Amino acid sequence: MALNRVVFCLLALLPAVAVAQSPQAERFTVETYQAPPAPVEAGPGEFETSDTSPFEVLSDPPGSPSPGVESAGLQPLTVNDADDINPYAVSVQVRSRFAEDRAEALQAALVIVLARLTGELAPDRAGVGNGVAARRRQLINRAPQLVQQYRYETPPPTADGFGPRPSQLRLRAEFSPSVMQREIQLAGLPLLTGERPTTLLWPLQQTGSGWQLLGADSPLRDQWQKQADGRGFRLFTARGDLPQQLSELPLVELDEQLRSLGDSFGIGPHQPVRVVVARGVAQRWSELAGLQRRWLARDSADTAGGLTTLLDGYAEGSAAVVMAGPSVKINVANVNSVARYAALQRYFQQLEQVQTQQLGGATADSVTLNLRLRGDTALLRSALEISGTLQADSAASDAELRYRWAGN
Repeated sequence: MALNRVVFCLLALLPAVAVAQSPQAERFTVETYQAPPAPVEAGPGEFETSDTSPFEVLSDPPGSPSPGVESAGLQPLTVNDADDINPYAVSVQVRSRFAEDRAEALQAALVIVLARLTGELAPDRAGVGNGVAARRRQLINRAPQLVQQYRYETPPPTADGFGPRPSQLRLRAEFSPSVMQREIQLAGLPLLTGERPTTLLWPLQQTGSGWQLLGADSPLRDQWQKQADGRGFRLFTARGDLPQQLSELPLVELDEQLRSLGDSFGIGPHQPVRVVVARGVAQRWSELAGLQRRWLARDSADTAGGLTTLLDGYAEGSAAVVMAGPSVKINVANVNSVARYAALQRYFQQLEQVQTQQLGGATADSVTLNLRLRGDTALLRSALEISGTLQADSAASDAELRYRWAGN
């Protein structure tokens, strides 16, 4: 009986032993693994993937910096802010608020305004006659009478509480467009009209890693900007870091890329220009517009020469420069001899408001002349009235002026 009780106990324990000795199934666990970033090759914001890669690689969300750019310390390609320039308004330095210093500052302001409106062309290059420089000087001397409005600009006090130095006082002057256009034509100066082209400048320099843009703190950038502002032209200058695949290109191939790359800045139609800076000197200026590059003149050690040539080219364009004022016909009666006709010719030659004259017709008692004016018809009428040599005819019209010779 005791033996049966022992056997029964052993049989009862066998299932437990069997369960304890049977191997336990391991718990299934899932471990996640994130692939290291792949190098950027396909394009900004995307990783290059292959069909054999066991990991799914997602593109960056919009607006994220390109992979690898931030870690390499590269700066994105941008351009400076270039506001539209009002050619009739300018700010200049003034010594004090006294009338003499104000008059001198207004003359300095008018010099800049004239440079913007006339393109700063020399008289011989502009195709105008002698005496233009003297008339331009007379126009500048009249700046206090020609200015439409002005105000003083004073910088705020410094952090230590002291006011601005006298040399920081500035005067902002604005001239009337209609008055300036009239005076410029009376002086026989060229007048730029129409829309002025926008320029995008790519300043390159050679480095150990290839081509790169000139540093944002380079004084050349300020020099070029002041030169363009002084001539009334809008200038954008590219800055940042060129991608490696561009920096390693030969200059000719890089020019092709820069021509199309400028469209991504959103500055509208523009003229792309490239310049190479070596040892602090700008040289090798080249226009990139069109299918072929056009080398600019003064392509040497002149830091601003290429930009000067570019701006001069804008000003000299036949579609941008108007040299003459309006044309008008004038019929003069009581001109019944060769002597009186010669006297009439000399009269108009000495009249400042008349640029050219051409015989349009003649009768036994009158002649008709085609006059090219400096200024408008109203200025001519005023000059004739003051002179008294010609007396107005009541039958005159805007299309044809009618006068009677009253001279000897």
